[in-house]
Amino acid sequence: DQDVEFSAIARRLAITKAHLAALVAELPYLTSMYSLVADIALAGPGRPELLAWEYPWRRSYWSRRAKVPRSVRLPAYVSLGWDNCSAAFLLVYDSGNMPLKAHRSMLVGLAGWRAAGGDLPTTVVHTTSVERAHTWKAVMDEIGRQHGGEPLPYVPFVPEALDDDLRLAIFQRGLERGHPAAPNSRIDHLRLRRPWSRLVMPANTGRSPEFDVESVLRLSPGHRAILDLVSAHPFLSTTEIGRFLGWEPFMAKLCIDGLLRWQLLRVLGPGEAACLRPDDELLETTLAGLRVMAAQHGVSLAFAARWRGLAGGGPAEPLGPRRSLLRYLAHTRGVNEFFVRLSADSLHAAGKLVEWQNAHECCHWPVHPDGYGTLRVRGRDRGFFLEFDRGTMSARDYFAKLSAYYDYRDSRLFERDYDGFPTILFVTTADPGERRFARAAKAAAVVRGAALPMFLTTNWRITNETNPAGLLGAIWRTPTDPFNPRRSWPSGANAPAMPRLVSQ
Repeated sequence: DQDVEFSAIARRLAITKAHLAALVAELPYLTSMYSLVADIALAGPGRPELLAWEYPWRRSYWSRRAKVPRSVRLPAYVSLGWDNCSAAFLLVYDSGNMPLKAHRSMLVGLAGWRAAGGDLPTTVVHTTSVERAHTWKAVMDEIGRQHGGEPLPYVPFVPEALDDDLRLAIFQRGLERGHPAAPNSRIDHLRLRRPWSRLVMPANTGRSPEFDVESVLRLSPGHRAILDLVSAHPFLSTTEIGRFLGWEPFMAKLCIDGLLRWQLLRVLGPGEAACLRPDDELLETTLAGLRVMAAQHGVSLAFAARWRGLAGGGPAEPLGPRRSLLRYLAHTRGVNEFFVRLSADSLHAAGKLVEWQNAHECCHWPVHPDGYGTLRVRGRDRGFFLEFDRGTMSARDYFAKLSAYYDYRDSRLFERDYDGFPTILFVTTADPGERRFARAAKAAAVVRGAALPMFLTTNWRITNETNPAGLLGAIWRTPTDPFNPRRSWPSGANAPAMPRLVSQ
């Protein structure tokens, strides 16, 4: 149809065997992009026509005082036509698994492309919630004003708020700023087809994929959820994975056996850690599994490792902070057990642990917590930092850690990361460590002014059989509270759910 060589057009359009095999790992992300295009196409009048599609969208530009050209890359570009009109859009699918600061370099490149004179269509950002859409708008407005004085053209796409008005708004913004590319614009300047060449030939150029394509095609949403969990939080057991996801034990074991068989997960060997018990079966993601996990979110492995702190790969190909997590395995397991127990306890209290960030992901200078979580109870979200101590820190260490939290609060740096300062949950193994931390917290409050929001407890109180509510029971106290009695956190979280009134 275009009168060009088949192999040349296959390479240009990225439909060779290697390219298609790589797309297999990206199927969840790719299908989400296609659904987004379909929703935009429904907004126009009449029958839609696909004019151009680029996945990903790449451009190069020269900025002021730059000695080399800079590049900008967005996940996708689409140009659609209807009966008497056409529109163009840049597409971004935000699944919420990456922090928003990870996308700043992409937005800065977008602003640079516009400042260099490039045509900038409206950017449609698929977000997980209305609150995150507002954060996207604030970031894009800030970057746009820093590079040119005008906000970047942006329209949020929130599934929970999707209606005909939102579709119409997206369509109208695309008409205002759309500069549709000509159909088949990506196959210009290719070698013309020779009359004697075959019309169809195998497109097997490129390197082989770095994972088993057949195995990845068998992955269910449950398999992918386990890969996502273990990649960011290695050395969980099968039981812990099932409890965290709220699954029956046999279902978790069935999915994990499949991932082990396809060599996307592996079991920690007996000689790899000093404190590993013979009956422990701790899991980590292999390098192939990490690649699949990153691809299903539409990012590279290097990008996911930098912004999510992925760890795994085994002793032969370690990635991220694997060595450090393995060296302090008892501490790693203590942090994992806390979040797994909190997820299970919140389900019994009609709540949910909606977010769990590892130590790398929630590290914000100058604080280095052991984890960050968002607990939703009775429709309200509560963010918290976890500080897990095995009784190995001195009072001086506690005071230095608390001073870093005060610096983070007083500098107002937390406002760029959170809506309000998160609560600090301090968990230790025995009462002496809790008393020592409480004394350090009271001394720091005297020196630095208003005290931090903070609650303390010990492991034995969490697992005590007289405390059926677990982490949501009356086991917490503030540094200024008496040692006994205790209170619950969040307040009233372990109370029974009220019946819901339904109007007749």
